[in-house]
Amino acid sequence: MMTIKAFAELCGCTAQTLRYYDRIGLLRPAQVDKWTGYRYYEERQALDFVKIRNLQAADFAISEIELLLREPDEAVYAAFDAKIAAQEEKLQRIREIQRTYLREKNAMEKLLNGMIDYLLEGCRTPAVLREFGYEEADYDRVMTMLRTWLESTFTVPPMQTGQVALEVNGERAEGVGPVAEKLAGLPRDTYGDTVYFTDGSVTDEDGDYEPVWEKHGWSHPAELLPKIPPLTGEKPYELCVEVADFVYPKDLSYAMFFIGVLMLERGAFRCKGCSVERSGDGANHFVLKRRK
Repeated sequence: MMTIKAFAELCGCTAQTLRYYDRIGLLRPAQVDKWTGYRYYEERQALDFVKIRNLQAADFAISEIELLLREPDEAVYAAFDAKIAAQEEKLQRIREIQRTYLREKNAMEKLLNGMIDYLLEGCRTPAVLREFGYEEADYDRVMTMLRTWLESTFTVPPMQTGQVALEVNGERAEGVGPVAEKLAGLPRDTYGDTVYFTDGSVTDEDGDYEPVWEKHGWSHPAELLPKIPPLTGEKPYELCVEVADFVYPKDLSYAMFFIGVLMLERGAFRCKGCSVERSGDGANHFVLKRRK
């Protein structure tokens, strides 16, 4: 019999390691003194220690090691072969992912950029420019702010979790792919009576937002915009617009232009989204909401 200290020296490990193996049931002492609690090992147990150490190094689970300790060397060699085959298969999958990663990443970037270009192109509408009191020469300045917002919205986390959303006439699409598919299937001038574009990384529940400023009975956004108060703080905003004449807002450009113009005139602010709906009372309404 050997003391735990002597057996640890024979195995080239620490007594703490042997106590751990005893605790999890892999390598129990041959004898434990009932009075002192001292552990004693037999020299032949060093062979089990070698098996345990190597199986652990090869990433076998404790439960697997426990079973293999009772098996002959042939079974242990077979288990190593199976482990090697599994690791080679995993390595092959990783190599395949590596080969497709760049291709898929480029395809996704192309999709995102295409969506942004699609949305911005719709804003180059003379009628909308006039509604907001802008000239064609002002387009690039507004679009620079709007593109910055869109690029920050169409980032990787929203792409993965479906945080970008588009709702048209009560039908909601979430995530970059579904939003792109929905846009592609909608004629640009026939969106209907409700357009809602949002960064869904903030909740959509009305109870989490409260009106901070509103204006009713206005005729054109150009007369409305100078009266909108400064948009400050880290809390996100939501723009809710109802218009009696739904000629222009059938396009996303109306909703998008509100955001771009406000960013240009008020500075960058955290914008959740903008909804545009047909007014039910023949008047135009604008409500600015902010997260509570």
